[in-house]
Order: sequence, then structure tokens, then C-alpha cells
Amino acid sequence: MPVGGNLYDFSSRPKRCNSEAALNESWRHFYDLDGDSVGRGGAGKVFRIKPKCINTLHERKNSVPVNLSNGQFASNFEFVNEFPLDKSLAVKIIRRFRGGRDTIEKIRNEINIIKRLRPATNNEDVPRTVAPLLYSVHEDDTQVAIVMEFAHGGSLYDLVYSEIFNRSLLPVGDIQSTSQPRIPESYISSVLYRVTDALAFMHDQANIVHLDIKAENILLREPYPSSDVFITDFGLASHLSSTKPHKELAGTPDYTG
Repeated sequence: MPVGGNLYDFSSRPKRCNSEAALNESWRHFYDLDGDSVGRGGAGKVFRIKPKCINTLHERKNSVPVNLSNGQFASNFEFVNEFPLDKSLAVKIIRRFRGGRDTIEKIRNEINIIKRLRPATNNEDVPRTVAPLLYSVHEDDTQVAIVMEFAHGGSLYDLVYSEIFNRSLLPVGDIQSTSQPRIPESYISSVLYRVTDALAFMHDQANIVHLDIKAENILLREPYPSSDVFITDFGLASHLSSTKPHKELAGTPDYTG
């Protein structure tokens, strides 16, 4: 995801949404797209967005829960946390039938896992690295939109292949430079500490396995050199129990081969 700054002009506050009209609107009623897709998240595309209006449904954010198991799909939504008006957000758009008949089950599983791992902004018992903060879920008869916090620093993969650290993108002459910038070991250590701490919480406290940990799924909240990262893309994640061990091979082929 690209680096970005403040998107908002506070000289004019966003308008308020019409609560009753919103019941028949898609996620686009609440948010504006800010450019093209900034990446992919499993089976869905990820876009950068900004709130379109101050939502009067904040007071009743859990009164109209999303029901992804219901066969009759009208426009449905759930506000999990109040969205910040001074920050960019990310939306992951998943087409309901793209992955086959079990697509809705997978989407519901991903949403429930994120909600379980990051239930609220001010929960000090949960590592910030364990998952993105979830703001809202919207669905209609064709797609599901998952609105989450935006990673201003992109992914760890993006960082590794950025111009700062990629030799092939640096101008060279007849003599190769011997001062190629490297990601500092202290930075790598800080990121790995946060990720392993999050995985330990995920496994020991929540009985959840991610099953697709890779550089593309570790996102930076702020640009480098910030090491404030979080794990994303829980499309393959699984909740384990004593009667439900995970035995299937999972993950990205390039990483599991």
C-alpha cells in the first residue's frame, strides 16, 4: 500500500448520513474511493478510502449486524468501531461467488477472526500487531466490503524491494557500489519481535493459526523506519480446538514448496 498523508480538510466537516436511506445503500454510501487498487488481500482487492459522512448509526453500530450466512441478501452492514475522521482507511472487496460455493463461509470466518483478535481500539491486553483494527463490514447481493485500518508504510515486501534497499533500482556506473543500503538488523529484529509476539498471542490466547505468514501480509502502519506493523489477510486462518486440529497443507505455494 502506498505511503500517504492526511486526506482531510477540517474547514468543512463531513455531512451526516441518512440512517434510513443507508439501510438500502452499499458501502459506497459511507466511503469514497481514493484512487485505484493498492493491492490484493487473498481473494479480494484492497482500496484506499475516506469516510464520506459522519454516520448517525454510530449510536446503534451493533443493532444491524451483518449476517453472512443468510441466503436472502439485502444490503446489510455492521459498524464494529467508530471510524477516525482524520485517517485513511482500507477496504477489502470480495466478490461473493468468486471462490466457489464456500466463499461466504470463508468471508465470515475471516471477519470473525479479525473481530476476535482486535475487538476494540483501547484493548491493552491485545498486541497491536496481531491484526488490523476492523471498522465496519458491508455486504449486498454481489460483494462483501471489509473496512479496516490503512497501512501508510505499505507491506514488508514493498519495503524490501523499495528503491532504498533494492540494488537493481539504483544507478550504477562501471564500478559496482560497495555501499549498498541494507535494512538494519535492529529494524528486522524489532519487526520480528512484534510478529512473533503477535503469533504467540494468536496461538496461545485465541487458538488461531494464520497459515499464510509472509512479507506481503505484514504491513507497516507508518512509513519506514517505523516498525509498528500488523498482520493481515486472514483468509486461510483457522480456529483450532481439541477436537479440530489443522491437518491440511495451506499457505502460498512460493513459500510452502
